[in-house]
Amino acid sequence: MKLVINTIGHFKNLIILLAILIEIGWLGLTIKNNLDSNTVQTEAISVLAKSTILESKDLPVFKKDAATKNIYFWPGSGNFFSVEKNHISSRFDNYLLDEYGEEYSNLPVQEFDHLIENVLKQIESAAKLVSQTNSKIDEDILDLDRKFDNTIYTELSKYLFISRYDWMGYSKNLYTLILPERNGVKIYIASVSDAAEKVNFFKSIITPLLLLIISSLLLILLNYKNYLIKGQLESVIDQRTKDLLEAKKTIDDSVKYASSIQQSLLPTGENHEKFFKNYFIFWQPKDRLGGDIYWNFSDGNNFYFAIIDCTGHGIPGSLVSMITVTMFNSIINQRTKESINLSKVLAEINNNFVNTQKNNKDKLSNEGFDGLIFKLNENNKSLSFVSAKTPLFIKRENGKVDEYSGTRKTVGYKKDVVFYEKAVDLFENDIIILTTDGIFDQNNSANKIYSKKRMISIIEKGELNTDFLVQQILSDLENFKGQMAQRDDITIIAFQV
Repeated sequence: MKLVINTIGHFKNLIILLAILIEIGWLGLTIKNNLDSNTVQTEAISVLAKSTILESKDLPVFKKDAATKNIYFWPGSGNFFSVEKNHISSRFDNYLLDEYGEEYSNLPVQEFDHLIENVLKQIESAAKLVSQTNSKIDEDILDLDRKFDNTIYTELSKYLFISRYDWMGYSKNLYTLILPERNGVKIYIASVSDAAEKVNFFKSIITPLLLLIISSLLLILLNYKNYLIKGQLESVIDQRTKDLLEAKKTIDDSVKYASSIQQSLLPTGENHEKFFKNYFIFWQPKDRLGGDIYWNFSDGNNFYFAIIDCTGHGIPGSLVSMITVTMFNSIINQRTKESINLSKVLAEINNNFVNTQKNNKDKLSNEGFDGLIFKLNENNKSLSFVSAKTPLFIKRENGKVDEYSGTRKTVGYKKDVVFYEKAVDLFENDIIILTTDGIFDQNNSANKIYSKKRMISIIEKGELNTDFLVQQILSDLENFKGQMAQRDDITIIAFQV
């Protein structure tokens, strides 16, 4: 009987091992296929091709639907051009000017020149090349009901031209489809921003990794039951230890990779150096992943910066922080620089969180964040900000510290909250200090918290230098907490005007 049980046990072990190997292989292949494929590019080409056969009355709805996928048609797309008579690059130049006005004419010189010389003139050259071909595109290729596959892509390739250009600091892919017509060509153009590519990347990486972790842990737990049947306690303990170490390594490797993804979302210092004399950023999650994150954006003369403290820390907090950054990028990308209203941006993000959670009836907790976003104008050094339960501190040259509070509401809990925008006067050498509440709530062995009052006292005594000032705060915090572990994610940021 014991032999039969052991044989069954070994057979089950073999089945489970094979299942794990198959699961890992499948998920690895899924990740590879997702990384090798460019679904955003395929979707853009498919949308462009279908637009060529739609009736004019259906185009507005079709283009609006494409915009929800971050695919935007250029003005002039779908027009007929006589290659002999029309200066195509000049016409598209006029279309862009009519559509975008000052935003187009005020593009940075380097971006504007590249758009004219390298993009528009290349479109004109490509149009002349296509017009000289005698071949016509197969009408069966352009079928609304046909799935877009490699065969169609191959057929379209000689009429399709892909290029890149920059618009107000944002890189975009440009897809141009040129179809030969009698005495000319028809040109269809659409663009996709890099932000859409990033969203696709996270979907391709995070989901398979989480599935790998969950399925691996599930199979290990099933294996544990098999060891109990065998009744060999010491062997079970040894094997469990080995399995748990392997599972821990799998989780650690996954968390390490997820941490590198989260850190890649943090902005570089290029914009900081342009708008400020000095700056210092301290970002330290409680674990390797955290709910704290910061974000910036520049439209030329204006610099936007946000500090965000999402619900929770660790893996849940990091996922909420990635969603938040994606929302910031999506909402800002939909606006021109004249239409960016800080109050409306935060209100829209708040409603997005509320609507998402409203649709999820099985949610266990609310997701949202406390945070602050400010705007600094490079020319007059004026600063305005909108805050959700996050203070803004200004250290003046005379040592005084001014604190500015915001709306006492958290983002993501209640719909249609009004977040009020406030203006702050800045002077030469002022230091802007931003922090999440992780530093205020840090406890010591006497169960006392560090507090905002203590931090302000250190800032008042500190030097008028961003590096030294943040280091003095951190040194005082370290002395205060002693041997106590870090309680929450901590972020401290200082900019000197």
